[in-house]
Amino acid sequence: MSENIHGMFEAAIAKDKSGEGSEAMRLLDAILEYQPGHRMGRFYRGGIRIRYRKDPEGGVRDWEEAFDGAPIGSAAKLRELYPLFLDSCYERLIQFTSQEPDNALYHSAFGRACLVLNQLDLAERHLHRALAIDKTRGVDAARLYDALKGLNKTEAGVQAMQKHLRYAEDSPELQATLGLHYRSQAMTAQALKHLEASAKLSPRHVPTRQALGEIYLGQGRMDQAESHFQFMLQNQPTASAHLGMAECDKQQFRFAEALENFQKAAALEPQNFQIQADLGDLALQMGDHELGVRSLRSALALEPNHPEIYGLLAKAALQKGQRSEAIQALTTQLRLDPNDAFASYTLATQLRAAGQYQEAGQLLNKALAAKPGDVQISLDLAECYEKLNYPAEARKMLREAYDRNPTHQELRTALQRLDPEALTKNNAPQARPEVDEWVNLARAHAQGGRLQEAFEMFRKVLSLNPQHCEALTEIGRIYAGRKVLEPAGEFLLRGYAADPAQLPILLEFFDVLNQMAGRQAYGLLDQLARCLPQDMEKVAWLDYLWRQRESPGVGKLLSALLEAVKKAYPPNHPVAQRWVSLQLTDR
Repeated sequence: MSENIHGMFEAAIAKDKSGEGSEAMRLLDAILEYQPGHRMGRFYRGGIRIRYRKDPEGGVRDWEEAFDGAPIGSAAKLRELYPLFLDSCYERLIQFTSQEPDNALYHSAFGRACLVLNQLDLAERHLHRALAIDKTRGVDAARLYDALKGLNKTEAGVQAMQKHLRYAEDSPELQATLGLHYRSQAMTAQALKHLEASAKLSPRHVPTRQALGEIYLGQGRMDQAESHFQFMLQNQPTASAHLGMAECDKQQFRFAEALENFQKAAALEPQNFQIQADLGDLALQMGDHELGVRSLRSALALEPNHPEIYGLLAKAALQKGQRSEAIQALTTQLRLDPNDAFASYTLATQLRAAGQYQEAGQLLNKALAAKPGDVQISLDLAECYEKLNYPAEARKMLREAYDRNPTHQELRTALQRLDPEALTKNNAPQARPEVDEWVNLARAHAQGGRLQEAFEMFRKVLSLNPQHCEALTEIGRIYAGRKVLEPAGEFLLRGYAADPAQLPILLEFFDVLNQMAGRQAYGLLDQLARCLPQDMEKVAWLDYLWRQRESPGVGKLLSALLEAVKKAYPPNHPVAQRWVSLQLTDR
């Protein structure tokens, strides 16, 4: 069929050159009936509409559709291929605007044609003229914005759209362009207003539907998000729509459906690196080792020097117990990204298991430099020092870590074995009567509504006992009440880490995260995954949060927490295994 289509296209060009415009149109119509996405056929048909049929509006619509999503430089390539054809189209458009200078349709067609072919100054001039003649042409206001944006006059383009909106509220192009602009500026309420109006006027407009689905997805409004992605999949399926639906599936723990949507997206865009990488990652999570590795290798074929892919291949090798392959992949990952602390730690874990303590110790020192104070790295590095017969270094590492984390049981046990005298010193009576007095005074201030005074008292408590759970938590609550969210999240997290039995603090922590910007919230989730107790007796936080997954505040962040757990622990670590077991049990 593709050979037949190519032959028909060549025949249409020959007919056009011989002056048989009607026959050329017939052939091009047939091509587009069989293959609506044939860009060259749509472009050439648009030109013939302009030259022979005196249908500039239809011709320019063909050009706009042909260039929608086309690679950068397409216009220049067409000039090389069909210079005489384009010149004749331009001459006809100039003729139209010269013969009827007050015809808005002709100025619109010429301006939009210039925009398509990247002649932005001409596009601006004629689109301005079209709008001066007819203010109701919303499509021209939208295209004028595109031209002005290309000329670095974005604000002028926005003003033009706002000015003409009163005359063209029923223009789907104008509503969509305004909505997409506001979304690019993170002005979500304004974006939703215009995008929803555009979707009602033009339900099949893909960018509008995609943007609405992604906004609702980001807000945790799954029903609305799914309705838009589902509409696209039923009427005009795209890889982006499948990816959006896959994210809806993941956030509602429908991982099998998410995997299926990722596979369909990959089939539509096999050369998309990110789709192949994400498909491989999810397949590994779902236990489909063959699909995961195949997709990751496809991603590497597209971007050979991507360190994260080697990290995922190492994960796949570890799932199969292939330690040497994992070590090779992690070594390549660190060659490409020497500062990846997690890769350093994971490789060190495998080298320790293989008895290569010298190499493991070097990597753990790098990881500790990137994550100073990390308890697990400190414990593992101390073990390497001990195995290498450096007891003084091992004791020093454990003492420093224990001074920072005096409630951590694993550190206490390790230090008890290697340096019991240091532990005895650390446990010497340290109680200061001021602590209890300041805590009681802070409570009284808080109960009386004197929050600033309470805040200062709790700060004094922390100056004597940096791990005081109540002081840390109360300071976090005071920050949260003032909407100072990042410190609020940090103090609540520290408060919980100081006493992991206080599980309800996690709900307050998640409430703060839901009010924060995405990147800041995800950073705190990474800390949550790393800072909590790591032995199986003390992972109640996972079970607790899993039981709260139906709560909107927790549920919408569980996928992000899962990603943080995956980054923080190798697949064979008890915390990672516990998370997977909870998900499988639920299913």
